[in-house]
Amino acid sequence: MIELGVDKRTAEQFAESSDNTRIVVPEWQYARAEGVGSFALLFLPCDWTELAHLYAMNWSGKRWHATDNIEMDCHYDDSVSFEVGSIRSPRSDEVIVHHSCEGHGTGYLEQEIQVLAIRNGKFATELKADEVLHSHPTAVKKPRDLDQSSTFTVIPISSSTTRAIEETRSSTLNGHLTVERRIFRWDPAKGRYRPSPFSYVESVP
Repeated sequence: MIELGVDKRTAEQFAESSDNTRIVVPEWQYARAEGVGSFALLFLPCDWTELAHLYAMNWSGKRWHATDNIEMDCHYDDSVSFEVGSIRSPRSDEVIVHHSCEGHGTGYLEQEIQVLAIRNGKFATELKADEVLHSHPTAVKKPRDLDQSSTFTVIPISSSTTRAIEETRSSTLNGHLTVERRIFRWDPAKGRYRPSPFSYVESVP
């Protein structure tokens, strides 16, 4: 992995890691990107340190080499994952990272979804949104008990070659459940995804 451009410490830690329940192996995924030729992703998942690593890999004509990388915090459930697919353009792919931990502590957990484009071999963030948010009374000054989770689905847009991202969010606050939905659409002028307002799907007393 060092020859691919993975930093030495990360490569050595991954090679030396062991797990009593399953073997942790790197994941390799080909993708299409703007501004580069052959392109791929190398993913080092959780379960060996508290971080997962995602590398952008470019083919130079002779070998693969990392051109960029990001680290994702695995707290508390080692559920960081990724997928590849076209959303805003049928000519290129984007990378969707799930359950990247952005905050944690006693009674608190925040995990995000990230949508990344690949531009000239580099990751560019186009969207960040909460995917999981748990906040319990010991974690905040004003007592509250919140369990919130979202699912994100890529959906077609009528009469268009582009697609959108639909979020369905379930929130239980102090025992009261609400389900809401919104859609993220690509805004070329802003260079990012912009959300619609949430609309209620279900509210249970």
